[in-house]
Amino acid sequence: MHDSYHASADSAKEAIPPYPDGSGLQVTPRSNLLPAAAGVPQTPNGSILGLRRSTFLLVLALIVVVIAAAVGGGVGGSLAVKNAKNACKASASATVTATATVTATDASNSVVPTSTTTSAGGLVVPTGVLALDCPDLNDQGRQIVSFGGRSWRFTARCGTDYQYNDIGGCIVYSFSDCLKACASHNWFLQRDECVGVHFNANMPDSIEQFMGNCFLKNGTERLIRDLGDLDITAALVSSL
Repeated sequence: MHDSYHASADSAKEAIPPYPDGSGLQVTPRSNLLPAAAGVPQTPNGSILGLRRSTFLLVLALIVVVIAAAVGGGVGGSLAVKNAKNACKASASATVTATATVTATDASNSVVPTSTTTSAGGLVVPTGVLALDCPDLNDQGRQIVSFGGRSWRFTARCGTDYQYNDIGGCIVYSFSDCLKACASHNWFLQRDECVGVHFNANMPDSIEQFMGNCFLKNGTERLIRDLGDLDITAALVSSL
């Protein structure tokens, strides 16, 4: 039995094939174990980011120039806008606008005109009680207004008013302007709808109560008398 065991063991040993060259384990030289990366081509000396040094510096210079130009343009534009705004402010501050202000004041019952004038840029605006030549206007005959190739003749009466028959009102600074308002109304309508006017020289009081001091009439039948020398009416006599 012992002999058979040895025979089996020897058979097993012989079943293991020997190394081809019979020399056992082989040792590979260390130089053959270098990584494959050692074979990658090296970057040329003097290059930056894959570019030649001169090319890289040229690109960098161009970038700097573009950035500087953009910054300079932005600053220049801001300064231009600021200068334009300053110029507009200076121009606006140098412009003077003339305005006329009419202030209503308490009027006295005196028949003596107390009108004053306010001057603004050559415009003269009377305020207060306006000048009215009553009762002398009763003796001055007909008042004539002419423009636009036509003429209108009125007869004036101091201290009177035409009751009712109002077709319009306005603010004027003289009795003559009130007559012109009536004539202008007729000229635009191409017919004599306005046949009379009532003018009140107490401008502040009349404006406060009636929103005007010149009133156009389409009738003159109802005449009110004895109103004082601050009121006057005029009736249209004829027109050409």
